[in-house]
Amino acid sequence: MDRIKKSMEKNFDAWLMATVGVIFLCIIGFMYVHSGRGRFVYSEHLDDAAFKVNDTEITLKEASYYVMVIESNINEAALQYNANDPKRYWNIYMNDGENRSNFLSAQAKEDMKASCIRDAIYYMEAQKAGVSLSKEEKEQVMDDAYEQEKLMTGKMLEVTGYEYSDLCYVMEKIAIVKKYINTLMEKGYTEEQLDVGGEYYEELKGTYSLWENEDIWDEVTLGSVTIN
Repeated sequence: MDRIKKSMEKNFDAWLMATVGVIFLCIIGFMYVHSGRGRFVYSEHLDDAAFKVNDTEITLKEASYYVMVIESNINEAALQYNANDPKRYWNIYMNDGENRSNFLSAQAKEDMKASCIRDAIYYMEAQKAGVSLSKEEKEQVMDDAYEQEKLMTGKMLEVTGYEYSDLCYVMEKIAIVKKYINTLMEKGYTEEQLDVGGEYYEELKGTYSLWENEDIWDEVTLGSVTIN
């Protein structure tokens, strides 16, 4: 009996030590996930595909231009709303009357993604139509990119990894999109028809295969990416 009792006690001690070890590993894992090493760092994913339009990848770096623009625009209103705590504006729960109810920061992210994909689609359509910029138009883009670079804060430059050439690249594509859109408007289409939600655009979008990297966008909250 004593041997059986000692054997049971020995087995219990081994089980207890194993259990404690598992709990300890779980605690270490939890601490790792919630430490800085496990936290999503935006600038480390700039080369990752944020979207795909057909077989064309749009990197997070390119999409960052749209993040930067929409954050800058909304933050102007946020500062007017509460200069001491602009994040209160970003956290407003809104309903725009079009069956869209969401926090402003979340809706801004959806609008940003939609704008980026819209421009990617129209850029492809412009290429098919042979639309390009004239020498003067390219020079204007370069001037605009130079002015845009001067307006970028240290945080914007750090987070996006942008240099002057990156701004030129993105802004030239947007200029081509605008030029193509103008040709469609000259044919009688309205701005509303051509924009996100418009009849022409939504029908066109349906002919493209679209994908977004949810692993990235689930981690991104607008209102603090490129602004302080």
